[in-house]
Amino acid sequence: MKKFHVTYYYLATGMDGRADQRDYGTVEADTSDEAKEIAAIKEYPEDIMYGHNNSWSTREFFKGCLAATEVVDSQSTNPNYNPLLYG
Repeated sequence: MKKFHVTYYYLATGMDGRADQRDYGTVEADTSDEAKEIAAIKEYPEDIMYGHNNSWSTREFFKGCLAATEVVDSQSTNPNYNPLLYG
């Protein structure tokens, strides 16, 4: 399992350049897609279907607005890592 930091970001026409951003914290998963799925299920435990013939999913739309970035523990991946040298 890896750790991913999950963030929601949404910007649409008419929002005057102010994107809606939310931090969903760290999620343990094998892939970034799985991390986004976990965050989406937490936010929408029961998926809401809408649109023509109920063909659109609120959870799927929400997942499309998520970014999952792998969190790397520098000390565990490089035993010679020195935070004073590399920040």
